[in-house]
Amino acid sequence: MEKEADSYLLTTLDDKGTIRTRKLDRIIQAIGYDAQIEGEMLKNVTVPVYKIGWARTGGKGNLSDALSSSVALSNRLIEQAAAAPFEAAKTA
Repeated sequence: MEKEADSYLLTTLDDKGTIRTRKLDRIIQAIGYDAQIEGEMLKNVTVPVYKIGWARTGGKGNLSDALSSSVALSNRLIEQAAAAPFEAAKTA
């Protein structure tokens, strides 16, 4: 991970040996997650932040709990998108 002026570059290596680098606005770790400092971590964040896994449960649970909470969130986001679809971009 590298810090730039207003973002982070996160480089990962998957199990097939593929290296990927992504530019991110924020990185919040779930290991050692402390909900009391959440307000400071999310300061000036203007997009929705969704919590799954340990970030949602405060460090309780296991991998299957994280999977079920991510599936539930995905389903909720799909339902919300279907109820209020995005408007097509208007061109001048």
